[in-house]
Amino acid sequence: LKPYLELPCAVLDWGGDTGKNTPFKNQNLTLDIYDISDKDVIEGAKRVTKKYAYEQNYDLIVCSNVFEHVSYPSDLLDEIIPCMSENTVLYIEVPFEDIMMKEDKKRYLHKKHWHEHINFYSEKSLELLLENFDLKIIELKKLKANDVANNNFLFQVACKLKQ
Repeated sequence: LKPYLELPCAVLDWGGDTGKNTPFKNQNLTLDIYDISDKDVIEGAKRVTKKYAYEQNYDLIVCSNVFEHVSYPSDLLDEIIPCMSENTVLYIEVPFEDIMMKEDKKRYLHKKHWHEHINFYSEKSLELLLENFDLKIIELKKLKANDVANNNFLFQVACKLKQ
């Protein structure tokens, strides 16, 4: 994200819980958190309402590990886009689940442990979702995130409104 931003910047973390995982949390002008939880946010952050967020100007909007939990990702984008200006970078991060790596048309049969994720993404599905909202992808990466038990993969997408 750093090549696309001028730091310090104004950040809105949409679905950011406490803000503990927000990028640039120590290099911001503003760190606003819009989230449905009532948890206390980290020092320097401020919990905001959607109405408040719509009245601000953000350089970066982070929506990390949220899209896989919502029933209608298009509705979520409908809510986020009014917070964007032509210079805002929207960063979306979603898991790249094992079942999405398979070419099998019945890939769902390979899912062993179902959990709270209700949407699963491929690179193409992310591209189409963003294209439907006139969002231009400025970078899309797959990240291998190792933890003790698994090799997990994530999609990381930075995008802007099309001019």
